[in-house]
Amino acid sequence: MATNSLYAGIQMILPGETAPSHRHTASALRLILSGQGGYTTVNGEKVHMSKGDFIITPSGDFHDHGAEGPDAVMWLDGLDVPIVQLLNAGFSADGDDDRQNVIRPAGDSVARYSSGLVPVGYRPTTPASAVFHYPYTRTKAALEQLAIADDWDPAEGIKLRFTDPTTGRSPIASMAAFMQMFPAGFHGTRHRETDAAVACVVEGVLQIMLGDDLVELREGDVAVLPGWLWRSFKSTEGCILFSFSDRPLQEALGFWKSERAAA
Repeated sequence: MATNSLYAGIQMILPGETAPSHRHTASALRLILSGQGGYTTVNGEKVHMSKGDFIITPSGDFHDHGAEGPDAVMWLDGLDVPIVQLLNAGFSADGDDDRQNVIRPAGDSVARYSSGLVPVGYRPTTPASAVFHYPYTRTKAALEQLAIADDWDPAEGIKLRFTDPTTGRSPIASMAAFMQMFPAGFHGTRHRETDAAVACVVEGVLQIMLGDDLVELREGDVAVLPGWLWRSFKSTEGCILFSFSDRPLQEALGFWKSERAAA
């Protein structure tokens, strides 16, 4: 357990290894850290993973993973297991086969729901996103385009929130995920939020002042940002940071709030 409501861990799959098809109540998200040739299949659609990709496996959906290349594949896992346990609502099941039958081509969900278009008559049937794979190439391009305007938030640089493109809501109802960029020489102002977050550096180096403690993170390093603890970010060479928290759940309950220190 990483926070009171979230679990975080690092998963590694060796070349030729498969995590058999299964499903569970807990929703999961992952940030791909390293390795080529990794894949995940969700509800019959198989996509290949690349470093920095953000992928979700919604509650109750069958999914399996594997490594088809020469590298071990590693990713950061985030799950809402503590919330499921609190509600005593945990269920799980194994699939009939280790690997699902692939019934949709790679990129099918992106083409259907994430290009500014949706199929006529489409109606969301679950609270989870219609898209489960968010390639890092697109995420980084969005950050770099926004950086051109040089409109940096004094506390958080440029911070983007992953969304379900068909609803604008979080891809997972209980967890939000973010990607943010800090320019070289960034020295942010202090701020705090009620949601504790798990953060991981995708590129660059970042210093975080957490209360009275200074933490330096490099590529692949993971840290917990405690809720309602003053924090500030500093980056000499620039940084891209991934994070996730239980903010959607706090917002739905009316609990979430934030505060910034006086300049």
